[in-house]
Amino acid sequence: MISTVTTNKYVQAIGFIQPGSETKISTDSSPSSMSSTGTDAVSISNEGQQASLISTRLLSGLKAPIFLMASKENLLALTSQTENKLQKLYEQIGISANSQMDISVGSDGAILVNGQSPNYDALAEAINDDELANSIRGMSAMAAVLEAGEKHQEFSEAYKKDPIAAVDRFGYLLEDGHDYHVTFSMLNGHIDTNVAYI
Repeated sequence: MISTVTTNKYVQAIGFIQPGSETKISTDSSPSSMSSTGTDAVSISNEGQQASLISTRLLSGLKAPIFLMASKENLLALTSQTENKLQKLYEQIGISANSQMDISVGSDGAILVNGQSPNYDALAEAINDDELANSIRGMSAMAAVLEAGEKHQEFSEAYKKDPIAAVDRFGYLLEDGHDYHVTFSMLNGHIDTNVAYI
């Protein structure tokens, strides 16, 4: 039998299944239940709890499906294709190549454009009526997932060296109401990607 015990001390009980026995999950947290089933209790320190929460939280806020976990090479390839398409749109709309445009994905999925050219509204309209919008959404999701992965790696490395310092350093990732925000800046035919945790 396996018995799971949850208390305010974040304790997990682990049981061993005997051959030929029936497996049941119990939420009975009484001491008598623990002793009768022959379980071992494992206490997790406060630092361990926080570390687990940080590791889980690093990726949990992302709205992108897990299959979008992409390599930097995939993001660079999609960015290059998007640059080519945007260069053509610039020419069609009459936007100078040296006009900086900031492109991002709104909370409703719409592509937002802000820029120096007076034609940036026309660019936003053209992008939102084209499959290019999906490419930009994909780039945004990939960039956010990659940034979350890098933060997770930084946290893991720091935790190996000093768990308490790592939790102190990365504790801000546990705060509610924050997410990764991606902005693409297009200038002279080239896109620069900026990812901020806001």
